[in-house]
Amino acid sequence: MVKKIIVDTSVLIAGILGNSTSRILLNLIFKGKVKILLSHDIFDEYIAASHYSKIVKRVDTGLLDYILDAIFKKAEILDVNIEVNLCRDPKDNKFFSLAIYGDAEAIVTWDSDI
Repeated sequence: MVKKIIVDTSVLIAGILGNSTSRILLNLIFKGKVKILLSHDIFDEYIAASHYSKIVKRVDTGLLDYILDAIFKKAEILDVNIEVNLCRDPKDNKFFSLAIYGDAEAIVTWDSDI
């Protein structure tokens, strides 16, 4: 059975920018070796973060949109109907809510608060 994971925005951006560990994870997602779980809130955060000026200076926006579209197509999109309050940064709670609701095996992150 394929493992279900949550990918924090920092890991996604690092993979797009070429960080080897994060890039390997993105390749596993694209090959169907792991299943990424997404909520609309998290995907919206992916879109916003990937289009920050410091990112678009390094990666063509067309490529960014292509990668995001590919991730969306590979993802299991869930309408999360629970909220948790586990993080110091309330914006990170959505990752835990999705993990619990989607029965994910892991949240992959570079964020020490998560």
